[in-house]
Amino acid sequence: MKATTKKTFWPWGITIVFSLFVLVMLSVLLISTTLNNDLVTENYYQQEIGYQQHIDQINRTKQLVSKLKFITDDPQTLLLQFPKLGNSISGTILFFRPDDRKKDFKTAIKINSEARQIIYLKNLIKGNWKVKVFWTAARQDYFDETSLIIE
Repeated sequence: MKATTKKTFWPWGITIVFSLFVLVMLSVLLISTTLNNDLVTENYYQQEIGYQQHIDQINRTKQLVSKLKFITDDPQTLLLQFPKLGNSISGTILFFRPDDRKKDFKTAIKINSEARQIIYLKNLIKGNWKVKVFWTAARQDYFDETSLIIE
């Protein structure tokens, strides 16, 4: 009588599944270390301290009779029409790139006699931008923002 030996493959199956799991976990670890995580600001705590002032700026802006208008009739320019609050409007305009803070930049507010400012967009790279406007008029601080998609 011959003895039959039965081969079992389950130890090999467990080894292959475990090896694939380790390989996938190592891949996820390597990919996650190379991703850019610029969505958090460096001075987070300083911004949190001034958050109530920012809320006051937003509420003051909402109470204005005429609002700041972001006009993009021409894809190469952004026209900011400020409310008529006097001739002494000053402040900054921040172009914020949510996916890469290295591309963020600021420009000063320089309005003309009609309380308008034209910003040329031809040098901006394509994609999503947030335009944040911080301005002061009649000793009051205001804030407004909009999203801008450059195609």
